[in-house]
Amino acid sequence: MTDLMQVKSVDRQQHQSMFDLNRPMNTLIKSVLEGMCGDLFVDGTGNGWIFAPPFWLPVGDTTSDAAAYFLKAIQRWGGIVIADETWLGYLEESVTSTTERISRTQYSAKSLEKRTLAMNDISIQRIDSELAHEVATLISPDLILESCFSSVESFVEQGIGFCVLIGTAPVAAATSGFICSDAIEIQVNTHRDFRAKGYAALASQALINHCLKTGLTPHWDTESEISDRLAKSLGYEPILQYAWLAVAPA
Repeated sequence: MTDLMQVKSVDRQQHQSMFDLNRPMNTLIKSVLEGMCGDLFVDGTGNGWIFAPPFWLPVGDTTSDAAAYFLKAIQRWGGIVIADETWLGYLEESVTSTTERISRTQYSAKSLEKRTLAMNDISIQRIDSELAHEVATLISPDLILESCFSSVESFVEQGIGFCVLIGTAPVAAATSGFICSDAIEIQVNTHRDFRAKGYAALASQALINHCLKTGLTPHWDTESEISDRLAKSLGYEPILQYAWLAVAPA
């Protein structure tokens, strides 16, 4: 039986050829390969997976010993699988627990432009340590992804985010979910009492402006109709429909 190896952060780049970097969520792949987050497991013959909780990205032959290991792991822990159709079909046939396909849209950032931000009675600030704690507590903990950042301090040091404030209270924020050397995956949310007022667009545009200025690509993927409308209003263009597979632990 083939032995699996957990790859050290400094050695992950040599396994880049295993992964299609043109696939959806490629920022997550690059982030793990660059040692920013997550884990990489390989068997030395082109099979393996990325794990950045709750995300799993398996690659290689679904009839391999590595695939059998992966099947045991995903059934034990559950999570969200991002993979090609061959892998999704294999898991749907093999997993004994509940699975659900989640349709998502990937967008192109090529048409994005810097835009002026203006709205009365609000301010927009880059997220520092104090604001990061408030954003995670008051708006959503998902704005500081634990799978990418080990702490709020780690996010402030390595990530990027902007929030909209009314007075001193943050009401909406856009942050880098996963981040790598040339791109981010945008996370955005608004406090439930301040939705449908344009604040999410302002926070998102502030983050987009920063990315365009610094040479980062601000990626946007979603399964939400509200997020889809927001993305299009910001200048994103839908380019691909794909699916995640949510797997419940056995």
